[in-house]
Amino acid sequence: MTLNNSMSITPMSPTQSVWEELQTWVNSRWKNLRRLGHFSVEINTLMNVGNGAGHSWAVIASPSGGSLTVAGWWCILVSSPLFFFLLLRGLWRHLVWSMLLRRIAALRLRLVTTHPDGKAGLAFVGRYPNVFALFVFGVSCVIAAGLAHQLLVESISLTAYGYVMGAWLAIVLALFAYPLTAFSKPLVKLKQNALLVTSAKGTQFQRQAERKLFGENVVSADPGEAEENPDVADPAKQFDATRKMSTLLIDRSALLPVSAAAILPLVAAGATQMPYKELLSISKRLLLL
Repeated sequence: MTLNNSMSITPMSPTQSVWEELQTWVNSRWKNLRRLGHFSVEINTLMNVGNGAGHSWAVIASPSGGSLTVAGWWCILVSSPLFFFLLLRGLWRHLVWSMLLRRIAALRLRLVTTHPDGKAGLAFVGRYPNVFALFVFGVSCVIAAGLAHQLLVESISLTAYGYVMGAWLAIVLALFAYPLTAFSKPLVKLKQNALLVTSAKGTQFQRQAERKLFGENVVSADPGEAEENPDVADPAKQFDATRKMSTLLIDRSALLPVSAAAILPLVAAGATQMPYKELLSISKRLLLL
């Protein structure tokens, strides 16, 4: 037999005892999930199960304690597990793709500094984040829902809201930029070696032109030099292209779609408390427009 409380002699029925144990288990599970992602509206709401604070879409309050509604059970058993499954699945896909990119970067790539894309022929790889734009948008909507709830109950300041926007955008950009940094090492090595070779060829070409104009070189004249390098092409265009070549596959145009997918839901959440002009200004600064 179980008593209702320490100061009462009224026995509690076995059915009510089992039900309250189940409620305690549900509450503890959702408290653990809240530490992983407290921005979720479902988690924040279900935290109030059993406290009798009032009715909600997930809780029916009663004097003896709260109970979950059908929507609350659906959130626990269906929608939240499905969300976390899709979240982990998307992160796993990105992890596998990142590992693949880093292994490709370690291969002997056929790179050329004069490629029209300005990145030795690898510019197309840097556009992969756009594939994950829908995934980022979905996760951002969950975070935005939590932010909107916190703003409505005034438990978060507008300054903290701006910090959250900046931090979330930084996390998203870092997540997609990190795999591309594996290509920086071969690109830097290519650029350095190409500059050395074209610089040497440029010296040979200019000394050849000097000999044709003056009959001999002004400094360190060597008759045998003309026989060793009878005809050298002008490497000026190759040198300029190599100097302008980027060693980073990350650029604003490639990251803009995924950045917009990360920011727009949070902007919608902030629109409930902030003027549109101020939100637009913050969004432009975050998107580097």
